[in-house]
Amino acid sequence: MILLLALLTGLSFADQDRTIVEALLRMENFDLSGSEKAQGAVDRFLAKHLGTEEGIRLIEKYDLPREQDLLDYALANPANPLGTRAAKILQKRGNTGDISKALSEAASAPGAIILLRSLGETEDLNKRLPELVRDKKLEPAVRLEAQKTLADLDPQALLGILDELPERKPALDLLLTHRDKAVRDAATKLAELPAGSLPSYEVLGKRRGNSDNGKVVYARSCAVCHLPSAFKIDFGPNLSEIGSKLPREALFQAIVEPNAGISMGYEAVQVDVNNAGGTFIGFLSSDTEKSITLRMPGGLAQIFQKKQVKTTKLPASLMPEGLALTMSEAELIDLVEYLASLKKK
Repeated sequence: MILLLALLTGLSFADQDRTIVEALLRMENFDLSGSEKAQGAVDRFLAKHLGTEEGIRLIEKYDLPREQDLLDYALANPANPLGTRAAKILQKRGNTGDISKALSEAASAPGAIILLRSLGETEDLNKRLPELVRDKKLEPAVRLEAQKTLADLDPQALLGILDELPERKPALDLLLTHRDKAVRDAATKLAELPAGSLPSYEVLGKRRGNSDNGKVVYARSCAVCHLPSAFKIDFGPNLSEIGSKLPREALFQAIVEPNAGISMGYEAVQVDVNNAGGTFIGFLSSDTEKSITLRMPGGLAQIFQKKQVKTTKLPASLMPEGLALTMSEAELIDLVEYLASLKKK
């Protein structure tokens, strides 16, 4: 009946297919295999709209054999909630091995790393990451993504192979800004950096730097979490008008000692999913009676049912404490010069 109504309304073929798909998503216990016309509408719709909410729901609801499509979409969109959902469908079907295989391909390795992390499938990652971070054949961006994940999952392993890496500094910077103080201290010794060698904030506040150079430092060290950003990522506090809110001395302190003051709404939490479903860290953007929404680095938001997780408040800021150690004193002054120029218009 639904198919007949769709055909009689004078809609275009594309609109007919969408009407059928919308009906299928509302129906319960419909035998899709028993209708060639419905199957045809689904196939045509997915050919154009697989990467949509309706497309992913359709594959999941009717258990459609679209594993390769799901894999390709998830790997191309690992930080997108729909990409993560596509990966979770593969996980339910026991196909995460295909994601692990993608670790061996330069083009798909970054996406595979992100997906396996989000799925809590860290066994293969722990085995492959030490190889990936040392592989000179991979693009630097791929190695960096592998270094970020290894620094998070097993920082001691990264510390142990630091001198074997094609690029030592990016990995060292990750360790210098690690959330674990013991890791930061070990990295400081390896970097041979004198701890606490900066002048006082009062002295630093009187110095002036180069705002243009500071913008470059900001793009490298801050834009991945804060606005303004070319990445359009809204994760940490918005710094677009920070120059109107904090004096220079406070800006220096906020960078060197991020735990000295944590903005309201940006208190870090750790979410552990039951039955070894993975550990996630971020900010709570929503907390209802039955669920929480966690905003994670990279701007990704994920909803968890409270009955399926354990939530723990973390004492420290998610802004890395060793960030100032990754730049020279001149770069730090230039960065504050740039931040001080970001004022309310």
